[in-house]
Amino acid sequence: MLVQPLNNKHDLQRINEIQLDKLRSEFRSGLDALTRFVFERTRPKQVGATMMTGPAPYPLHGRVSKKMGV
Repeated sequence: MLVQPLNNKHDLQRINEIQLDKLRSEFRSGLDALTRFVFERTRPKQVGATMMTGPAPYPLHGRVSKKMGV
């Protein structure tokens, strides 16, 4: 379970401006554990022999989903 990343409610409202090293150590540890959990249990998507990795498929997915009304 992840703990709240910051104790200060004002800072939580601007979390996108806070550097990772300023977040609570308990949150960072939980985030590291979650990241390991996901990467250990998933594989990159593959189309034929081509591995679909990196950020490129995601913007495309968003545009396709928007056109389909999803």
